[in-house]
Amino acid sequence: MIEPKKELADSVTVNTTSTKILSANKSRRWASITNTHTVILWISFGGPAVAGKGYGIPAGTTAELTNSDGNLWRGEVYGIYASTSSVVGFDDLS
Repeated sequence: MIEPKKELADSVTVNTTSTKILSANKSRRWASITNTHTVILWISFGGPAVAGKGYGIPAGTTAELTNSDGNLWRGEVYGIYASTSSVVGFDDLS
């Protein structure tokens, strides 16, 4: 089992425009995206995110992309907020 880091490796500011959170990584074994805000962070896989569509990460929670969960994605991941701007934490383990 891969043990994720306890601290996030990096962060990006996401607002009401689709923003790349994770770049494509063919060697990715695990990744996490942490929504640090009080509203839903909408993410999409492989193309621009649209608020209210796709996968929503609830406020104050972390989504993990893993082989064991069957949701490991090695392509680009984008995020968007419907009406705010916030720092989103992420980690990408190769």
